Amino acid sequence: MRNPALFYILLWVFFLGSPSIYSQELKTFDPSKSVQKKPVKSKQSLATEYYAAGEFQKAIPLFEDLYKENSSSYFYRYLLYCYVQIEDYRQAEKMIKKAHKGNQKPYKELADLGYLQLKKGAIEKANKMFEEAIKELPANKAAVNELANDFRARGQTELAEKSYLRGVELLKGEDGFENELGYL
Repeated sequence: MRNPALFYILLWVFFLGSPSIYSQELKTFDPSKSVQKKPVKSKQSLATEYYAAGEFQKAIPLFEDLYKENSSSYFYRYLLYCYVQIEDYRQAEKMIKKAHKGNQKPYKELADLGYLQLKKGAIEKANKMFEEAIKELPANKAAVNELANDFRARGQTELAEKSYLRGVELLKGEDGFENELGYL
């Protein structure tokens, strides 16, 4: 370089004269971008929220979808209770029969159908179904607990007690269900 002064002047113009280096980018405030979005509620939480609020008509389609995706007893119960709350007994009965078709748990179907009869006001018919459900119990501790817990959840403690006592009889004293009976 023959002229260092020229070199420094060009360098100075290049760096200091470049507007992109020292200029600031103006940022405008956009509230739509700064507000945090609310988390999207899951179908299950929305359905249970509707159920808890007594909005059964809104909860039913959500629980139907959830039950189709996962036919667990959790979604089955909520859906059954929604149908009962809006007094759609035909749909509830249809669901019960479909759910228990080919199932090795006739006692569950009988108990659920008995519950529907009870809600319809057919108390004698309901009681016969409940007694039949208890009679149909297999010699299996889990089955006894399952039926008794269903009765307990519905506030039918006398039927839960009968279920446990039938379990004691079926299991020949192998399990006395003392703890369960104590909670009743």
